Amino acid sequence: MSRIKLYLLNFMILLMTVPWFFNNKQFDSILGFPYWAFYSLFVTLLYAIIIFYFLGKYWSMSKSDGPLKK
Repeated sequence: MSRIKLYLLNFMILLMTVPWFFNNKQFDSILGFPYWAFYSLFVTLLYAIIIFYFLGKYWSMSKSDGPLKK
């Protein structure tokens, strides 16, 4: 996978952590958290796992390339 694709995928997943679509005024909750907060925490945990995977798999690609090479 190219470096540009990794950056775009990382940015798209990061945007998914923001609860854009929760505009409901109800105060329902899961484990004491409002739905939007539970969603944000869960997707942030998922984002951390994905970044852990990317670092483990593609770290050598970043190390072998110089900072200016693509």
